[in-house]
Amino acid sequence: MNHFWPRNGAMRKLTAGLVVASLTFVSCGPPRQRAPEPPQPIRGAPPDTLVDPRHISPDFLWRQRLHATYGDDSFKFDAVVEKSEATLRVLFLTPYGTRALLLEQVGTQVRTEYFVSQRLPFPARYILGDIHRVFFRGFADPPPAAGTHEQRLGREVFRDTWRDGALVSRVVSLAPEPEGSHDATGPEPRRISIGYSPGFRLGSPPARVRLDNEWYGYEIEIETLSSP
Repeated sequence: MNHFWPRNGAMRKLTAGLVVASLTFVSCGPPRQRAPEPPQPIRGAPPDTLVDPRHISPDFLWRQRLHATYGDDSFKFDAVVEKSEATLRVLFLTPYGTRALLLEQVGTQVRTEYFVSQRLPFPARYILGDIHRVFFRGFADPPPAAGTHEQRLGREVFRDTWRDGALVSRVVSLAPEPEGSHDATGPEPRRISIGYSPGFRLGSPPARVRLDNEWYGYEIEIETLSSP
């Protein structure tokens, strides 16, 4: 059954983890005389890696509320993330509860469908990349011992701090390029910083997550309202 469509005459306000500036197109504030210059993505950032939903277990449905900042703009909105068998769906809602944007991932293929005329100032796939960094990539069962652990996944280095079986913080940075390579003297280092409060245990999202993505120039706070 598709959870994203009206049921009993009312849209279920379901939400999703990690939506950057996706609601730049539903702000209720007055129009600007001149739009600010958006932050520029870091040159040479690795392509966002997605986990095949078939390897994410168990199925789930998370409802969340998000507060995002991008440049000089700030937005609050609801959204939902649903994993069902081989499919991961992320639906973003306008402040009026109507659909704004749907991302649907099957395998590593992503389909994007807008329901409003405005578009994100960057590829919507960036959103999924951060969702996977926060909740799905680089986890082992059982979790590691308390302390800080580092692992390299592709061109990214994950530095995770664990406490009592829960992940409390994660910093993602670009792995150093070999000396003499074309990108070895590239742009200044930037990172993605993620904080989990009180902590993230696999399969159960924390009450709050804060993400600061220096690669793409946005910050987001996520409040989990329900995770049945």
